[in-house]
Amino acid sequence: MKKYELTILVTKDNKEAETSTSAMMKGLGIKKIKTSSWGVKPLAYPIKKHIEALYIYFEFEADSKTVKELENKLKMQES
Repeated sequence: MKKYELTILVTKDNKEAETSTSAMMKGLGIKKIKTSSWGVKPLAYPIKKHIEALYIYFEFEADSKTVKELENKLKMQES
């Protein structure tokens, strides 16, 4: 298993994003090493009229197939 990093940006009032993403990772059998909330930071340019976002960082171990599954689930969650 390889080590990976993931940083997600969510709206600043979305406090449950960290727990829901952690639960998704656990459901896929991903071994989480570290989670860190970097707080609310300004964006370089507006995204969907938002000028700030909450940054959440994950460090984890998984195989490449599982990472692809996580990527697909995160894309589905985005829409």
